[in-house]
Amino acid sequence: MDFPHNVGDRRSLNHQNAVTSAVFGEGGQRVLTASGGLLRFWDVASLKQIGSAINLNVYAQQADLSPDGEYILTVDSYGRSDLWQASTGHPIVTLIGNSTDVTHATFSPDGKSIVTANKDNTAHIWHIGADLDLPPDLLKIQAKAITGLELDLNSNEVNYLPARRWYDIKAEYFTKARNHFRVCKYREYNLWRRFSPEEAKRIFGK
Repeated sequence: MDFPHNVGDRRSLNHQNAVTSAVFGEGGQRVLTASGGLLRFWDVASLKQIGSAINLNVYAQQADLSPDGEYILTVDSYGRSDLWQASTGHPIVTLIGNSTDVTHATFSPDGKSIVTANKDNTAHIWHIGADLDLPPDLLKIQAKAITGLELDLNSNEVNYLPARRWYDIKAEYFTKARNHFRVCKYREYNLWRRFSPEEAKRIFGK
């Protein structure tokens, strides 16, 4: 397709450092940019930054946004690829086993897979095999509810929970876990589903 020399109105999102990556998100309403060691979200209509910048503490070479806008995939200057939570900027996972010479990384259209391009003449496809949208407060009590054990951070000892406290934690966990399952985007990896398969079928219909 041939474009005219002037393809239309140009509006700028100004940064203090070179911008190494820019991608649209959520139907074109937001833009995610990478500049230096910072990630920023911008509102397309107003050209204003949304919230605070996410500090990666390392130079960001490239970034991609998941289709639902909830996760960020980055490639840093060391050739490492990481997954981040977009709303909080918290790191989720580094793609361990990958080459440290990653040049580009992107999400699949359904957000359930990642593909990375590498300098070693390979491209790696990663299937996201985890319940990534598990709420932090649910994650904190999940291990306690399932095992009946608790780590004492002061002594680094693992102790049995008192019976009554374990009962209360399990009750809290299964209530929160059931509610999370109703909106979970990664139901096939949801841990509560494995403990309550019949109830999960009634909720999910499968």
